[in-house]
Amino acid sequence: MNPSHRITSRSRSKSYGSIITSLSRSTRSYSLPSPRKDPIDGTLTLQEWQNWGTNSPVPASIIDAIAYLKAFERESDAQMIFGGNGGRLIGEYKIKEDKKHRVAYQALGDSEMKLQFFSARQIACRLLGSRGYLCQKCWLPYEDCMCLKVKPCPLWRGIRFWLYMHPKDFLRQNNTGKVLWQVFGVEAATLCLFGIVEHEETMWNEFKKA
Repeated sequence: MNPSHRITSRSRSKSYGSIITSLSRSTRSYSLPSPRKDPIDGTLTLQEWQNWGTNSPVPASIIDAIAYLKAFERESDAQMIFGGNGGRLIGEYKIKEDKKHRVAYQALGDSEMKLQFFSARQIACRLLGSRGYLCQKCWLPYEDCMCLKVKPCPLWRGIRFWLYMHPKDFLRQNNTGKVLWQVFGVEAATLCLFGIVEHEETMWNEFKKA
């Protein structure tokens, strides 16, 4: 893939955020044992975000996506419930949100902004749906946590990994890429999520320097 095709500007990210805001104001791989019916807190702290395997600040688009989901929950008077594979939305909220999501997606005429919207929403749902269920380090259900079986190891000097990950692989339980930073640490094995502007700009800039 040509790096120039994936580098997106801050202005596009801001435009994306303003569209989400205006829309919200106007209008694993196993299954979970049962739907998550506990209230979903719409905040995402830096600590929680980085505990999932990254050393980056919280991307603005993901904050916007979570705010959009929570705003629609209040607006639709339907509770956000997650279940099934990948922290998927289920129930009445999903039916209502799907319709609004399609409208929001079609309103984004630029293909890059559509990718950003898709990625941020996927990641936001997985973050909210995995709380209290998946271990933040190994991404497995707490009863299957394998963290004690992993032995950290320093990486050879001058070597660094970049893990370029599709949003649908983020927090996926059979994702083996996460073992890289479990073993070598987040500084030596850096996660870059596809469609997240801040992550992609950082990665491509580091490649240019190298």
